Amino acid sequence: MKGPDGSAQITISVADVSASQHRVERREHRPCFETVHTMIRLVSGDILLSQAHAIVHGVAPNDPFSSGLAHALRERWPSMYKDFRHYCQSRHPEPGGLWTWSGAGDSHVVNLFTQDGAFGHGAKPGKASLANVNHALKALVAEILKEGYTRLRCRDWRPGSAGWRRKTWSR
Repeated sequence: MKGPDGSAQITISVADVSASQHRVERREHRPCFETVHTMIRLVSGDILLSQAHAIVHGVAPNDPFSSGLAHALRERWPSMYKDFRHYCQSRHPEPGGLWTWSGAGDSHVVNLFTQDGAFGHGAKPGKASLANVNHALKALVAEILKEGYTRLRCRDWRPGSAGWRRKTWSR
């Protein structure tokens, strides 16, 4: 079974590793993956029916949420899209960051700004870049540590999926 946009889905489970925390306490200024043990599993199914603590997906600042998973999220939670538009218009976020929406009933959506923004009238978002994805994933790690998420659900971001070309991931 595939997600609402036909793609496979990924579940990320996160658990604290107390054995490595003593190393980080000496270097508190550098939050990093050393404090977190991650397990990534490829699963299939409807991402909107997930039991995860948050749904994670990549968007552009000022994204219209007009296709794929973003459109499904817009249909499911219209207030999320309204809040997203307000956030983008008032804060003008840069690619490489994130914005988290929390709705009724413990619903959380983490919007990673992986694409260049679409700011002009009728403008379309740019393509995702490896640099933007890397920065957004670092911001996601900080968000995981801050919020205490233990299960996240996101699209399949492997090479060849979601429009990525293999050469983009060759570094």
